[in-house]
Amino acid sequence: MSIPRWEIDELKIRYTLEPELDDIFVEGMSDKKIVDRAFREGKIQRPVYDINSVNIPACIVEKYGLTSGNKQRVIALCQELALGEAAKVCFLVDRDTDGYDSDAIALPRLIYTPLPDLMAVILDDEIIHDILQDAGRLTIQDWDKFYKSFLIVLLEIFSIRIAFKSCGINRKLPELKKSLRFEGGSIFLDIDNLLSRCQFVGQSGGDVLINHQKWIAHLTENNVERLFRSHDATEVMAWLIKRYGSSKGIADGLHDLIVLLVPRRHQEIAKIFGSNDC
Repeated sequence: MSIPRWEIDELKIRYTLEPELDDIFVEGMSDKKIVDRAFREGKIQRPVYDINSVNIPACIVEKYGLTSGNKQRVIALCQELALGEAAKVCFLVDRDTDGYDSDAIALPRLIYTPLPDLMAVILDDEIIHDILQDAGRLTIQDWDKFYKSFLIVLLEIFSIRIAFKSCGINRKLPELKKSLRFEGGSIFLDIDNLLSRCQFVGQSGGDVLINHQKWIAHLTENNVERLFRSHDATEVMAWLIKRYGSSKGIADGLHDLIVLLVPRRHQEIAKIFGSNDC
């Protein structure tokens, strides 16, 4: 049985008559679970809704020149409601590469995650350490050395994603594990190997490499270290655990494990909304 969904006109009436309602709309159920768990731990009472709880016709998304996808639907809903300053409802979307390859859309009540996605906010030094060494039983003698190399690899991957978008290339990266190696207590990414498996057409591969090098230089010069998508981080961690850890079974459930760890970083999640007067 399908669950009834709101119509946009219903929401317009809802927030016009009751602007004090502090609802939050997010991209999907994963984000909803993270925010709900963080709020529960912090004893914050705010309703959080998956964007699929609203009927948003494709014509509304197209009206604002947006492509398909849940992030675009959240942005389209924010634009279509066009709420005044009194409204407390807000709309959370992943930053992804917005603000790097292009300007991010700025709207009242629209909030971007401080890192490329919401789960990445949770994945700090301590959480990653506990996942790899305590849960995955991965032996790392010099954690600081390893963690620095781990962040460099993730930054390289993210810069490739920025380069893809800058070059107008809409495709997924191939499996990362075939381009990774772990030796001497550090992890490394073979960028040439990764790009060679992308099957570019014409000069696209060269353009991506040039853009990647430009972005790595820019991010390094600006002392940017912790910048990554959580999907990339979990893919790299899963590879490390499966290949070098002794608790290999945990590798297939990293997403659920991280959600369980949300209470340890609930304040970081709450800050996303508090710092935006939302």
